[in-house]
Amino acid sequence: MNDQALVNMALRKGYLSPDQLAQAEVKRLALENRGVQTNILDILMETGVLKEDDAQAIRKTLSHSSLQALEIEGYVIEGRIGSGGMGDIFKGVNSEGHIRAVKLLPARYNNNAEYLRRFEREVRAAMRLDHPHIAKSYDSGMANGSHYILMEMVEGETLKSWIDNRGPLSEEHALTLLHQVVLALDYSWCRGVLHRDIKPANIIMGPARPGIDEPFCAKLIDFGLAKVWSAGSAKEESRGGLTGEGLALGTPHYMSPEQASGQKDLDQRCDIYGLGASLYHALLGHTLFSGKNSEIIMFKQISEEIDLSELRKIHIRSDVINLLAQMLVKNRFRRIGSWPLVLSAIQSIAEKKSLKKPSPTANRNDSTAKYVAEPASLNGIVPQQSISSAARAAALQRTTIPYRFCSWRSLAITGAYVFLLISIIFFYCVWR
Repeated sequence: MNDQALVNMALRKGYLSPDQLAQAEVKRLALENRGVQTNILDILMETGVLKEDDAQAIRKTLSHSSLQALEIEGYVIEGRIGSGGMGDIFKGVNSEGHIRAVKLLPARYNNNAEYLRRFEREVRAAMRLDHPHIAKSYDSGMANGSHYILMEMVEGETLKSWIDNRGPLSEEHALTLLHQVVLALDYSWCRGVLHRDIKPANIIMGPARPGIDEPFCAKLIDFGLAKVWSAGSAKEESRGGLTGEGLALGTPHYMSPEQASGQKDLDQRCDIYGLGASLYHALLGHTLFSGKNSEIIMFKQISEEIDLSELRKIHIRSDVINLLAQMLVKNRFRRIGSWPLVLSAIQSIAEKKSLKKPSPTANRNDSTAKYVAEPASLNGIVPQQSISSAARAAALQRTTIPYRFCSWRSLAITGAYVFLLISIIFFYCVWR
């Protein structure tokens, strides 16, 4: 299945008119002349001409009608489950019941040298990475005239779907997500892979791993726009104009200013910005900027200041907002500059948060409970702790001055004050 087939069926079923299709094609050509790579389907959906639900229904129809008999490495295609920057993703099941995700390059790109190089680059990037927060790739090749990648099937939904269906993430879940994805991106950067298309649609919220206390296990997917360096060198593997000056690669809503302006020498800082923009979306339920088209959004990414005041209104902690602000600095030379620095900031936030949690208290139902000294905490700081009235009285009794000593001392002081007052009155009367 390819995008053109979907568009053709949308025309036949009346989801869009020939005039709307012609207008979208004019827009696509205008963007292409500016170096923005997109396709007609993306434009139709971005402008709202074709609804997501309608597109999903058409995809299912096409998947079952044209790919039911296709087999890849012993895995029979059972239907489309998603799409990426370089093709559609299908569910594949083998005779033993094992399930894999199969990514296919659309047939229309089979004779396009640029897209073939880009697909091959994704294969090299994906096969190089093996991390618990990155969807694993097992094999690649060509079958029945289609280029494919055989990948791990990750149960769950994308972060984008999560936000759409369940609403924004809580602060705690957002920090967990941030930590997991940062670990994945730090790992991939250290192995010569720069993702360049970080966005909620490329993060799957998988189930928690057995034996690990976590609300979910986020996995990064789709390295179709990745920048890959040769192993052991600073030489970039991708050539042939794929990363040329003036070519804007990425998704406008999450694209770093340097990507939006077509700069060539990209590094981990562009993914830091993309992750910051994704986290902003996850916390608030909407993107940093909005606009009628990609050009407007890209212009805003380059020139418009980012307002984080909405995060304060929903009571996001100031240290979380500060980290997000550092990740979203327009000038990449002033932006937080590496994944270890981001990890260090996350760790600092987690430590401060743990200090604010109340410490466990004694059993309040135990009438014989004695005062227990408060436990020491991180960096020698002792957290506040609630104790029962009986325990508080017991502690007070140990630190109170004995009553007898207190009484005699009070009488002596009172007597001295009385004697001094009488003396002053007597001398006043005599001298008068």
